[in-house]
Amino acid sequence: MAKNRVFDIVLILQIVLAVFFIILGVEGLVFKSSDITSVGAALASIIGGKVQIYVIILSVIEIVCGVVLLSSLFAPIGSGFINVSIIIAFVLWALVIVFKDFIGSNLASKSTYQLIIWIRKVVVDVIILMSVWLIRIRRNI
Repeated sequence: MAKNRVFDIVLILQIVLAVFFIILGVEGLVFKSSDITSVGAALASIIGGKVQIYVIILSVIEIVCGVVLLSSLFAPIGSGFINVSIIIAFVLWALVIVFKDFIGSNLASKSTYQLIIWIRKVVVDVIILMSVWLIRIRRNI
């Protein structure tokens, strides 16, 4: 019984994360300010190039990862392709954490209130990151 409940929770988590990644990708394509925009700006400053190009590439990757996560529940997709998509989503979200939460954040100039908000945002981002990995492990992908 407990195993079925865990499977159901992971199934629901997979659906929610898939929708999250799709929305995040659309947000990156449509709006000028998003989590992906901060990663694109950081990549542009490190590697060079235009921020918008990085944002488009990262947004499309997020949308594809979300679609693969969602469609894998309803259509037979090779487990290797799903596994690669989940790993890409994991790496991309890890980059979001590094670039948005650490490189793009000046911790020294934050007030106590701003520091608490920053910690909360980092924790939420780590929860998302670990959820992606949990789906990979629990779905035996």
